[in-house]
Amino acid sequence: MTFAERLKVLRRAAGLTQVELATRARVGIRTLRDIERGHVARPQRATVELLADALGLEGVERVEFDAAARGQAVVVQGADRSLPPVQPLIGRDAAIVELGDLLVVADMVTLVGVAGVGKSSLALAAAHRVADRYPGGVACVPVTDAAGDADVLAAIAAAYQVVRIEELPEQFGGRPALLVLDAVERSPAAVVAALRTLRRYVPGIRILATGRHPLGVTGEYQRPLQPLEPQPAALLFLDRLRRVRAHEVSDDERDALAELVERLGGLPYALELAAARGRVLSVVEILARYGSRVLDLGAGLRAAVASSYQLLDEQERHALRLLSTFAGRWSMELAEALAETDIVPTVDRLASLGLVILLPGTDLRFRLLDVVRDYAIECTPPDEVLVLRARHAALIADQVVALSVGLTGPGQKTAITRLSDIYSEIRYALVWASGEDPCAALRIAARLPRYWRARGRSEEGEAVLTGLLADPRVADVDRLTWAWATLGVVMLAHEPGRASAGLPTLEAAIAVFVEAGDPAGELQAHGMAAGVCQALGDHAGAYHHAHAAVGVAQRTGRPRDAVVAQNNLFWHDIRAGDLAAGRSRLEAAERLARQIEDARLIVIVRINLAEVARLDMRYPDAILIARQAMPLLVDLGEPGLHLRLLCTAALAYAQDGRLADAVAVLADLRARPGYETNRAVRGLCTSVEGYVALHRGDRVLAALRFAAAVEQLTEQHDARDALEALVGLAVSTDDAAERSDALTRLERLRTVLAMNLVPREQQALTRLL
Repeated sequence: MTFAERLKVLRRAAGLTQVELATRARVGIRTLRDIERGHVARPQRATVELLADALGLEGVERVEFDAAARGQAVVVQGADRSLPPVQPLIGRDAAIVELGDLLVVADMVTLVGVAGVGKSSLALAAAHRVADRYPGGVACVPVTDAAGDADVLAAIAAAYQVVRIEELPEQFGGRPALLVLDAVERSPAAVVAALRTLRRYVPGIRILATGRHPLGVTGEYQRPLQPLEPQPAALLFLDRLRRVRAHEVSDDERDALAELVERLGGLPYALELAAARGRVLSVVEILARYGSRVLDLGAGLRAAVASSYQLLDEQERHALRLLSTFAGRWSMELAEALAETDIVPTVDRLASLGLVILLPGTDLRFRLLDVVRDYAIECTPPDEVLVLRARHAALIADQVVALSVGLTGPGQKTAITRLSDIYSEIRYALVWASGEDPCAALRIAARLPRYWRARGRSEEGEAVLTGLLADPRVADVDRLTWAWATLGVVMLAHEPGRASAGLPTLEAAIAVFVEAGDPAGELQAHGMAAGVCQALGDHAGAYHHAHAAVGVAQRTGRPRDAVVAQNNLFWHDIRAGDLAAGRSRLEAAERLARQIEDARLIVIVRINLAEVARLDMRYPDAILIARQAMPLLVDLGEPGLHLRLLCTAALAYAQDGRLADAVAVLADLRARPGYETNRAVRGLCTSVEGYVALHRGDRVLAALRFAAAVEQLTEQHDARDALEALVGLAVSTDDAAERSDALTRLERLRTVLAMNLVPREQQALTRLL
């Protein structure tokens, strides 16, 4: 952007006329007009300073303004561009500048026009041009068919390299950001809802959208995009023609070229499709072959796509109809699996004709343009539609089953990413199969619960599974799929009451897994049943299932699962007050975790070893184990585990009388992300304050802090934390009634948990008698 352009944009953004700015800046109106017209290449420094002051420019804007006045380019460091590359556009220079100007004053701009007019390319070109204005990040998100607002928000979060939309404010750090939303007409209601949520977290984000119609949201600037004028349309056609043939247009072709460009109506995509035929046809033959139906503006882009379709033989047409079952991007591997044959030559042929486009990035780099896909679907006979959609659903089911194996273990992040990459296909298959083939839909949904839970979609997943299981048409589904689906419903249930209702079906699912020889399902079902039993207070049942999981893992040679099961079983050692047994079990689990080199499991086991050492009054050991585990947690990047480990360290410091260290760890804890929203961690920190006060002799403050900790820790995941806080309250309070109440609550909780006190707690209470 030249200095003249920048000055004009900033003046308009400030709502000033030339006269008003000249008056405010105390410069001559003629001087200002000459600068904005580009007649003054290098304005005087004093004039630039006066104009900057009058416009109220500060920081980066002022640096860029001054640099532009000197003819220099300033690149703002830190801008993260998640934008596909775009080819130089022909005939769109003015539109690119206009969009850049609009984004200065408008929160949202929507490019509106017919399919194939070049909305997406123009939006990307404009975004690349202005990217340096947005150091917070620039990203492009294509909207897919059947997307919900959660899907749109998840795609936006992923584009800015965060997991959830709530993390965007921290990611942006108060810096301007730009989002390009492509093809909003595919799911307009979902986009509107997603934008409403997005604005709550990052109200200042600029949005550049493309669609066949505007969204109609408040503050939306609508900009219709017209086809190219004849001259740039001809230039675009010739440019694309040169890419598929070496020789220039002959004299015989020139008249046909003019007529062809006129009939195509200046639609860039139609021009590119027609030029692609130049690989085997002359311009005259292109014009003669497709006729007025293809080139008629009333028929629009459909006619252009129809002309491409006519060039295909029946095998290629079938392949195009087959590929139209994909909702979004696809890989060659997926395409071949769907076709069940070598489809590479056919895809290459379709790509050479412009019917398949290649996108940068991962292996999911192929896609049909909307209009091509729509036309292919229209050309598919109804009976063939059913066959192709069934094949697509079966393919997606196979993909989900294969990827779901990685949802437990060190490959979890990779599995979640891969499932997210194809989630538009998963949703598309689920929507169709739920109506036409619910057994196929259940096969897909049954393996998604861990993914849904990881992505914060537990309610959505539970609704899908319960709806499918209630469908009488799934009565004949295979028992293994039923077992996984049943397990998933219990896994996704939010309330203990609803989860406990699934215990009988979990037992039935375990029997199915045993009969089918599916140890993965058996392990997960035992683990889930153990958790449900524990929530119901059935500790014998919880121990039974936890111990059974250990047996399954050892019997089937699954060392990782053996570590997980032993780690889960140690809680029962703690419940029994047998710290030596718990320590021995965890040390064996750690040795096995080190043999399989699973860093995450090593850290989890060591966190529990530190807790056992603390409960056993081996405070220096607990602190040493915690400090050794800290570097491993940094590499893993799991804030929840880090918070818990720091809590154990802080408690050990406080109970060992190392109060300064305990206070320092508390300060570290409270500064970390996730502290404020983690009630259990806040409760443990309050307990630390209680121990610190008790060591300082301030029994009143200690009792207050332990009483607060009891309330914070009650009904949290690990009820033992509340039990320990009750012991602290009973020991520290001098109020007889409060002590009596604490002891009563302690005994009640011990009875519910069937939990014994550890020696330290027994000694502390004995001193009260």
